[in-house]
Amino acid sequence: AVRARPLLEKELFEHGQECVSYSVDGREVILGKDRRFTFDHVFGPTVGQEEVYLVCVKPLVDSCIAGYNATVLAYGQTGS
Repeated sequence: AVRARPLLEKELFEHGQECVSYSVDGREVILGKDRRFTFDHVFGPTVGQEEVYLVCVKPLVDSCIAGYNATVLAYGQTGS
């Protein structure tokens, strides 16, 4: 899964814009016109942490409780 962060205040002040778009099915990030990257889940900048957790992590936690192994790797700057 991938989650795009919202624009920072500085970026908004400087009239910055998102440089990616998202497919309708919620599985691709599109850079420019034709560079596509596919993921199991794509979350835009308006999606909160709780929704990311409920969709991606909670099922894995439930599986662990049921006796299966799982790994969650979160990468990115803190607070971004």
